[in-house]
Amino acid sequence: MNAPIRTKIDSGLTLIEMIIVIVMASMVGLMLTTIMTTALEKSGETIKTVNKEVDAEKIMETITADYIRLNNLTPTTAIDTLKTYIENGNYTNTSLGADPTSQSGWNGTLTPSQDILVVIVDVGGKKLVTMFTESRGLASATLSY
Repeated sequence: MNAPIRTKIDSGLTLIEMIIVIVMASMVGLMLTTIMTTALEKSGETIKTVNKEVDAEKIMETITADYIRLNNLTPTTAIDTLKTYIENGNYTNTSLGADPTSQSGWNGTLTPSQDILVVIVDVGGKKLVTMFTESRGLASATLSY
């Protein structure tokens, strides 16, 4: 007898081969899902960090604009008024820092007799520090911002 002739219809995948392919595809899919989930979570952290930095910058810009306005209106009391605003909680996430001239090892050019105000804005661990100083007298020109 002659052996039967195999046709294209008979040359498919067996059930075992299909199960192996499905298992392997699911393992690859699981690995890709894990990698993509981790990447998405980390990209969200970056966005949160940038948002905190932007929020801190907005607060500091507001404080700086207020200082310039106060300095144009009443230059001799601008720093004291700004200090009062901060102490009264007019700005969120803001505190006063130590006068740098009172710190040991101070090598700056300002003397303790000059008005100095160190302002710290802390939004979620992102800190901005600015030092405001008495910069002019009543006879000086108006500052612009």
